Amino acid sequence: MKKVISLTLVFAIMIVLGIVIIKNIKEATVTDNINDSTNGLQPTRFLPEQMNTLEGVSFIHVEYYNDANTIKWTLQNNTRYTIYYGEGIILEKNHNDEWYEIPYSGKVGFTSILNYLSPSNSIEVSLPMSTWVAVSAGKYRIVLEVSPQEHSKNLYPISAYFTIDQ
Repeated sequence: MKKVISLTLVFAIMIVLGIVIIKNIKEATVTDNINDSTNGLQPTRFLPEQMNTLEGVSFIHVEYYNDANTIKWTLQNNTRYTIYYGEGIILEKNHNDEWYEIPYSGKVGFTSILNYLSPSNSIEVSLPMSTWVAVSAGKYRIVLEVSPQEHSKNLYPISAYFTIDQ
């Protein structure tokens, strides 16, 4: 009789554990489906108060061209000094008022060189969206880290926003 009670108790515990496990799996699946647009993406590394703090340096034009699947921007230096920046541009997507960095696709490479933009000048740049992993409709921003000193590790993130409608 004790064996029957023990086996019944073990069986009941196994059923309860099975139900708990199945419930957790279902909840995890629902959560994954909600976060599909940010699944695997890293949250931005930039704080809002860091953005666009280098006075006189900005993106003056950012546009997404759906037909060519490219993004074009103009970087303007309205200062009295030269600014320095690298080749890589960061693309981030907004999801529920949070920014997430879109990883590079590996289809385009950036050389590790230091570019400069002279005072009172601008430069226009265009990149294919295939530079990053697949993007979908939504609100995006580009971020470029610039510095007013050639060998400075003190970088200022400059950002601009655009939308992809599909």
